Amino acid sequence: MIYRALERNTGQVGLASAPCTSIQAVNPEIAAISQHQDPASNGAAAINKAIVLELAKQIQAVGGDPQDALKSGTFAPGSLSDDTGKGNTCDTTNDPVGCIFTLNLLVDDATAAEIEAAVGGTAVGGDSSATVVAPAATSTSAQAETAAACAEPVTVTVAGTSVAASSTAAASPTAAITSPASALDFGTCTDPAIVFGFGFDGRNTDSFEPANKASFNHGSALGIGVITSFICGQLQSACKAGADAISACAAGQTAAAAQTGQAAADAFNAALGVMASAVSTVAASSVASPVATSSPSTTTATAASAATTTAASGTNVQTFTGDLGGPAPPVIFTAGAARPFAVDGTTDINKAAALQRSCDVQHNTCADAANSGALSGGEQQCEVQLASCLAVASA
Repeated sequence: MIYRALERNTGQVGLASAPCTSIQAVNPEIAAISQHQDPASNGAAAINKAIVLELAKQIQAVGGDPQDALKSGTFAPGSLSDDTGKGNTCDTTNDPVGCIFTLNLLVDDATAAEIEAAVGGTAVGGDSSATVVAPAATSTSAQAETAAACAEPVTVTVAGTSVAASSTAAASPTAAITSPASALDFGTCTDPAIVFGFGFDGRNTDSFEPANKASFNHGSALGIGVITSFICGQLQSACKAGADAISACAAGQTAAAAQTGQAAADAFNAALGVMASAVSTVAASSVASPVATSSPSTTTATAASAATTTAASGTNVQTFTGDLGGPAPPVIFTAGAARPFAVDGTTDINKAAALQRSCDVQHNTCADAANSGALSGGEQQCEVQLASCLAVASA
């Protein structure tokens, strides 16, 4: 969400950037956020302050620290007579945290007190004055038309039963998963179970996500801590769950943090008295036709086979060997392709950009593992690894 709020540079000091309208955000927490504007552009101080305050609300809504919204800020206004387009920026190669922080060039758009005042009473997905607060299930007609145009059939296997579903590249298939009735009071929400499987949100690896997107509308994450934190926050704020459910959710967070993979999802679900079997998806773009299977493990194997076939069709140009939290995803070069470099489900025309994405994906995986407790040693080691990976990419 902070990344979404960062300034998108323009070629001239004082020139505001146009908003992206070609892609509609699936998650309402993202759709509510706009990018910072050049600090020397017209009305930038007020615009950027409003962006930070909205970002703070959205961070608060998913259980994060709203003060982190200040990290999305930009530099001091540059001179309009500066014809280089650089302004008061910096560009330090391989700075482990970003030179805007290292050199203390970040300008806060709001005060801590203003952020605290802005987030008071904020519910999940934004407050009543927010422009976009609806979950994906009640998206705008334009989004619905886009989803309908892009939808392709895909088979989702749940507890050994093949279920036809619809998916798009922007959102992972959602399967109906019925959990036994829990004795806990989940308030206005139902089924806070977590599923673990392959292909969520177009990922080419296993990840976690809520089983019930209607009550817990959150994308997938490589670390279960992201999802457990969101679900527990949602139970308390939006769902108005009972004290028994809130306490059980906290216990589930602790239990899940001590496990990995399906065992982590099972530990969380058991604490809340719900159950969700492993869910595996095959991205519609990776197969010629829907894949019918008889078990989750078979679906996972089929998806993995498809990914391996794709990788085998080109050459991996990612040479970084660090593996904290897992190796950097391969960057597959396919000669003659319009966008010849493929990584983590996306393609690019630029090798350097693809390598950087590979490094960033590995960093996120490492950070998720460190934050969830699956990887000991703290998140700083992930920052060091990222710097090393980017150095190899630059070389």
